[in-house]
Amino acid sequence: MTALFWKLVVTALCFLEVPGVSAVPGLRNKYGVWLSMAQPYVYELGQRCGADTGCLVSLYKEEGIGEDPLGEYQLEREHYNTSSGTTLILSARTYDNGIQIFKHEFPDGLKGNY
Repeated sequence: MTALFWKLVVTALCFLEVPGVSAVPGLRNKYGVWLSMAQPYVYELGQRCGADTGCLVSLYKEEGIGEDPLGEYQLEREHYNTSSGTTLILSARTYDNGIQIFKHEFPDGLKGNY
């Protein structure tokens, strides 16, 4: 298959509407397939560390609205700690024009993760 074919497939997916699917609960999908934050994990001391293994603990969630040069957005942010004390912050911004931005932060750096 050609590169043009795959570009057309990706373009079509961007405009495919999936009712009720959203990165931010309650946000109506008008522009395409919304992505959402999957269950997070990191590697700590060579082992997979996630909520399912008990070493990645959700501390709290934040939701809000904001505006930046890309426009108005809805924000979903979740704070986690690992068993060694590493802080992980995951966030998703969903803009009114359909753009989505995902970000992960380690505000105190990495401790024992590789």
